[in-house]
Amino acid sequence: MDERSTIPVRLTKLEEDFKDFLTRGNVMDFVMAVVVGGALGKVVTVLVEGVAMPLLSKCVPGTRWENWTVSGFQIGRVVAAIVDFLVKAVAVYFIIIRGARILARRQETSAAPSVRICPACREEVHPEATRCKHCRTALGS
Repeated sequence: MDERSTIPVRLTKLEEDFKDFLTRGNVMDFVMAVVVGGALGKVVTVLVEGVAMPLLSKCVPGTRWENWTVSGFQIGRVVAAIVDFLVKAVAVYFIIIRGARILARRQETSAAPSVRICPACREEVHPEATRCKHCRTALGS
């Protein structure tokens, strides 16, 4: 077999593998997370620059927060970056971490129990069993 005749087959397999990779759920979820994360980052940055920092500058009247300096260092920009980070961290915590915990709890409560506990011997028993396999106690349904 000629080496040239196998190249299109390899490319076709490569194209199929790449297409499978792109259409896999993990990749699409990642792309959506990047897009939504970027948009959320812009919203938080605008909130920090437009709301939080002007409120903070009211605490130090007579100057704008962007112009805060100490010995030539631009402290205002550093404070803005720290506030921006803290707001993003809080948003990520409440939206992603707490949201994932709430979803996990809902899934746990909606899932049927996989085992029961025998009231006589306290051993695990299949949920559909009518007798305990350990002590032979009759189980009510």
